Amino acid sequence: FAQRWRRLEPALAWARNFGTAAEEAPLLLADMLAFTRKFDQARDVYQGLAAQYPDRPEINESLGYLALYQGAREEAVSRFREAVRKNSRSAMTYIQLATLACGY
Repeated sequence: FAQRWRRLEPALAWARNFGTAAEEAPLLLADMLAFTRKFDQARDVYQGLAAQYPDRPEINESLGYLALYQGAREEAVSRFREAVRKNSRSAMTYIQLATLACGY
């Protein structure tokens, strides 16, 4: 249960930090799609959100987790680095980036 809960951390961070329900709902939907292994659909929603909200680190965080779920470590590192560059407030983003950078 704890591992699944941590996977939802990007959605929770978004909900706490982003704004209105209309802005939050698409990311929460994409996170649920990723959580249920509908990776292509989730990526489509994330990419649409990234185009609409290019400065939001939460989108890069979620794309980083999606890359991790799919075993794409290099893409995950890139996405987490981009989230950090955008001043992510998620401690898990920094932990994931450090863990990946150390080769774990």
